[in-house]
Amino acid sequence: MSEKQNKSSKLLTILKNYVILTIGAFIYAIGIAVFLDPNHLAPGGVSGISIILNSIVRFGDFELGTGVWIFLINIPLLIIGLIIFKFSFLMGTLYATALSSAVIEVIDRGFSHLIPNMQDHLLLAAAAGGALVALGIGLVFHGGGSTGGFDIVVKLLRRKFRHMKTGGLYLVLDATVILISAIAFHDILVAMYAVVTVFVNSTVLDLVLYGKDNAKMVYIVTDYPDEVSNRLLKEVETGVTILDGKGAYTKKNKKVLLCVLHDQQYPQLRDIVKQEDKHAFLIVTKATEIYGEGYKNHYAEEL
Repeated sequence: MSEKQNKSSKLLTILKNYVILTIGAFIYAIGIAVFLDPNHLAPGGVSGISIILNSIVRFGDFELGTGVWIFLINIPLLIIGLIIFKFSFLMGTLYATALSSAVIEVIDRGFSHLIPNMQDHLLLAAAAGGALVALGIGLVFHGGGSTGGFDIVVKLLRRKFRHMKTGGLYLVLDATVILISAIAFHDILVAMYAVVTVFVNSTVLDLVLYGKDNAKMVYIVTDYPDEVSNRLLKEVETGVTILDGKGAYTKKNKKVLLCVLHDQQYPQLRDIVKQEDKHAFLIVTKATEIYGEGYKNHYAEEL
């Protein structure tokens, strides 16, 4: 690839990332400004803290606004991000944070009369707000940035606790903010609805970031390994690994086929095995995370 083509490719990637960042920031802002903030649903994170502060802190007749609080609280966290993370991540985070904060303020101050009153439908508001916020955060992460706040904290924790998923870390951190909201608003019911938001947020976020593999791992112990594996390769179009095994009781050598495939392909595999060897022994388990061709990229940045 020539230098000119390389620059063009990098520019296209940056442009694509900022389009994703923009869409994600808008969705995140709508989730907060339309569903969470008007109903005092503080589901955690900097957004939850900002919703609480916006409700209880006043400067005379003037209030800063949730969007402004979000931006102000993010300033020290962005400084930490500048020190620890790469510059492109910081720029994406600064852009997404500023844009989402601005959109929240515009909606709150300019379009508040259009926001439906959902006080009688808090469960719906909690679920919709949680889903939109999670979708927005996930898109922003995919765009190479974050919405600031706990996103930066979670990225730091992910470096230390690599076995923990992003949604799970948010769940732990957000629980603390929910407890604070229950005390601040003197309303345990609203805090309980915020718990719904957190669980929806955690589930949707992991789905957006990691996808849903929907895959099974199958071990096939058969006397006809060649016939079974050939049909799986041709008809199911899935990879097969042949392992050497030995029966502990019979002392006979056996071939064991190892296969990973999507859920929708499994019935076809089962039919093929039944047709080729009705005495075959199958062990079927769920594969929760798969890397390689047809699944996740080994070299994709961990989110």
